[in-house]
Amino acid sequence: MRLLIATTLLAIPVLGFGEPAVARDAGGSCLSQRPLPECRVFLLTNIGAYGTLRRVHVTPIRVVADWGVMVNARPRDAFGLSWMLAVGPMVNGGNGHELASGPAVHYRRWIGRRQSLEVALGTVVLSERLDPGGVLGLVKYHPTDWLGIAVRPEMVRPHYYVG
Repeated sequence: MRLLIATTLLAIPVLGFGEPAVARDAGGSCLSQRPLPECRVFLLTNIGAYGTLRRVHVTPIRVVADWGVMVNARPRDAFGLSWMLAVGPMVNGGNGHELASGPAVHYRRWIGRRQSLEVALGTVVLSERLDPGGVLGLVKYHPTDWLGIAVRPEMVRPHYYVG
């Protein structure tokens, strides 16, 4: 939990909250998402609380954050990499919270200057209670450059200990 808080606090100045997204030069880098020709590279930040549709061994709320970089390959297509941190209640009803982390690859299709659809696939590589190799997904609609509506499907398995 301390790692998630520290990482979030360190990322706040980098994310540029409250600043307008302006490219340094045409096709340069931006703090916020924009398609070509405004930005060639932009920061990827997905932060939110997610609930489950069914309660199967998990309490419904999990906080997930992705930080990474996206590259606009064409005016309507962007590709990127991120690192995900997720914190939520222990699986199987345990007390406390667990932290899961891992990489993800992203594809974004620009609908307009600020709207886009994004899909991503990732995997769990670091977790106290989840087996490595679980598949994590993201399907997200961005109606603006600062807000998104997402679904995050997860196929993860908890560790089982025989004692």
